[in-house]
Amino acid sequence: MASTEFATGDAQTVKRWSTSLARETLGKTFFKRFAGTSQKSIIRVYTDLLKGAGDEVKYDLRIQDRTDGRHGDAEMKGFETALTFYQETCLVDQLRKAHEYRGMSQQRTVHDLRREARDSLSTWWSWVYDSLMFAYLTGYVGTVDGNPECCLPVYGTSGFAGNTVTAPTGGHLVEAGAVMQLHDIDAAVANAKTVNPRVEPTIVGGKPYYVVVLHPYTVKGLRTSTTEPSFTTIQQEVGPRDLSNPIFTGALGYYNGCVIHESEFIPRTGASGTNVTKNVLLGANAGALCMGNAWGGGAKSPGTFKWVEQIDDYTNMMGIGSSCIFGIQGNVFNDVRHGVVTIASNDAA
Repeated sequence: MASTEFATGDAQTVKRWSTSLARETLGKTFFKRFAGTSQKSIIRVYTDLLKGAGDEVKYDLRIQDRTDGRHGDAEMKGFETALTFYQETCLVDQLRKAHEYRGMSQQRTVHDLRREARDSLSTWWSWVYDSLMFAYLTGYVGTVDGNPECCLPVYGTSGFAGNTVTAPTGGHLVEAGAVMQLHDIDAAVANAKTVNPRVEPTIVGGKPYYVVVLHPYTVKGLRTSTTEPSFTTIQQEVGPRDLSNPIFTGALGYYNGCVIHESEFIPRTGASGTNVTKNVLLGANAGALCMGNAWGGGAKSPGTFKWVEQIDDYTNMMGIGSSCIFGIQGNVFNDVRHGVVTIASNDAA
């Protein structure tokens, strides 16, 4: 009886592992629960380049019209207002990572090094995505006392693919100046609602929500704070919310219209003890993830990741590599940060 099998290195196997790598990587990322293709998504995903050539994606944002209308029977002809659109650009580039091992390395261990390499690359890619995403969302590259945090400093403060990391200013920045308290979230919410342009909330079940992401040191400070309302209170309040929606997955609690989350990828900057933690309030269209076609096959073979297996040294050496063409952007429309309020606080380790 004949059977159909695909060996390591076969085209079908390579493509299957490429798809698996993409699925596992994006599934591990923190921001996946906030990503989507709708206008109200916190992280807007653009797949324009999956089916065509190019190294940038241009996308528009329509600004809310707040001018006056015509009253009563007043003539409207001649008083029309134009729709206003601002544009942002997200550049994409290729990033690659590989592992390599020799025949005797596999002989000496019970581990399947090929599968271990796949799992390792998946974890590494999710780490890269989250590190970059939070740098762009908060507007800061993570360095404390001159020591780099996460991976972004490897690519320079100009960011990955040439997309600049833009620090927030004005109403898009709340300087707590000390250990963060819940009233700092109140301040961020007030800024989000009154800054121009307004930080629009995401909509879940017809209701508006912001998402606040805090560093673990910030969460520790809130948990031990004796200031009312206590952190225990906001943890209890998340219960009645729509827990079936992804933005509530893993949430610590709910406070003042904000779903509270925790992530170690929130950057910390400057010298220890001087507003190093850059927590963030997120609304709709805060950031963008733009995916390219790693396979180069156009619409017939789209794929966000490329999986390559290379045998060398007379079949004694196995190299396993992956690549992805992508770009991440913290949205800046008309020279103003959009969809975020960064909360800078001095939260001790």
